[in-house]
Amino acid sequence: MRILSVILATCVASAISVGAGTLVAPAAFAASTAAPAAAVQPAAAQLVVTSPGEYLPGGDVLIAGTAEAGSDITFSSTGDFLLGETTADDRGDWQWTFDASDIGGDYTLRISDGRTSVDHTLRDVSPPTAGLVVTSGDTYDPGPDTVVAGTAEPGRRIVIESAYGWRLGETEADDQGDWRWEFDTSGYSGDIALRIRDGWNTVEHTLRDVSVPVPVSQITVTSADTYRPGDEHVLVSGHAEPGRTLEISTVGDFLLDRVVADDEGAWSWVFDASDVGGDYTLRIADGFSSVDHTLRDVS
Repeated sequence: MRILSVILATCVASAISVGAGTLVAPAAFAASTAAPAAAVQPAAAQLVVTSPGEYLPGGDVLIAGTAEAGSDITFSSTGDFLLGETTADDRGDWQWTFDASDIGGDYTLRISDGRTSVDHTLRDVSPPTAGLVVTSGDTYDPGPDTVVAGTAEPGRRIVIESAYGWRLGETEADDQGDWRWEFDTSGYSGDIALRIRDGWNTVEHTLRDVSVPVPVSQITVTSADTYRPGDEHVLVSGHAEPGRTLEISTVGDFLLDRVVADDEGAWSWVFDASDVGGDYTLRIADGFSSVDHTLRDVS
């Protein structure tokens, strides 16, 4: 009986804080009554479309992707009109066949798994029935309102790029097939080469800067057009734009020499004809035009 009293006294002493009069649970009891840690739930798999974003109207189009295994996938128009549904398999893969027999042009599907939705645009890659044509002029004066325009298949998206493939902008052909794009050329100078595409056709279109004056090119040869073979000092001379560099070559474009027109536009060159016989034609060019000058053998 005494032993039982001692045990009860010990338990009471361990549960009561004598100094503060506060009940304190024994460590063993606290540990046994603590709430179990919440289990970490794996993150749900994201809804992803893996099939291509292109199609040819008039047939079936396979739409496929991945999602949470067993989740129901619905397909709607962007106006939320239900088109169909499917279910992701045990691996999370899903697929659905879209009837595009009555569809034409780019078409956007809204795909949902009940938690999230993805807009997936199918781009119409069917060949256009009308060709891509540029009808606007090929000159521009740097400024904000340079217009590039033309015709294409109605509704066709027109993409404008630089000659190096840098995307500059896009527009769309209207119901009559006319398209128009305003090009801000404020920061440009010199000729601009554009590449214009409609998804099937590509047209190269160069805009010439009319703010840059076209250099005057007037090459003339005033020296005689005869020579005697063996002469080491056949003078060829004439006039050109002052300061212009002239290249003198054979008609086969083999460069013989370069000369520069002086401040008055006069130029001259001495031709060594010691190894030449028969009529001989020289080509004189300044980068803008050229003149062929034939030396007639008078021997």
